[in-house]
Amino acid sequence: MNNTLKNGLSIVFIIGLFIHFSIVFLFTAPLLNHTSLKGYSQTYCYPYFYQSWSLFTPIPTCKHQVFVRYFKNNQWSDFEDIFTHEQALHQGNRFSGKENMVLLFSNSLSYLQPFLLTKSAIHQQSTTKETDIVLFELNQYLKLRYALHDETNYQVLFVTTQNASTKAHYFDHLTIN
Repeated sequence: MNNTLKNGLSIVFIIGLFIHFSIVFLFTAPLLNHTSLKGYSQTYCYPYFYQSWSLFTPIPTCKHQVFVRYFKNNQWSDFEDIFTHEQALHQGNRFSGKENMVLLFSNSLSYLQPFLLTKSAIHQQSTTKETDIVLFELNQYLKLRYALHDETNYQVLFVTTQNASTKAHYFDHLTIN
């Protein structure tokens, strides 16, 4: 093979790699969702790079929400859906470091799912080992995110929707420890 042919093939290969990585970047870039180039990149990437949930695990059948409010400065805060909030932060910027928090919540809620799909109820305290674990994690999360101190009261509302059925479990009288 002569040098001219080698150089020509090398240039074509490098241009092809540049185009490939540019299209993959457009497909994965969270800030470019509404550009016309996004449509072209989906045509190229979707058949080869798309991975649905079913590749590794079953597709989630439930939508979980975790609402929390706490007592601080002699008043109750508003309820906030912390799981959806953490998911939105993670989806908005994959490099924000929120993946561990999202995985913590989603894995815990999947573990707790059989309990959450039972009849809706109001609980004064944790009733199972599974709820003990999730409430401990929420306790640590509240300390980190809101700088809450020991003996701060808080309340948790788990809402789980599956098909057309919604179940809720409300935990009252919880305390940061």
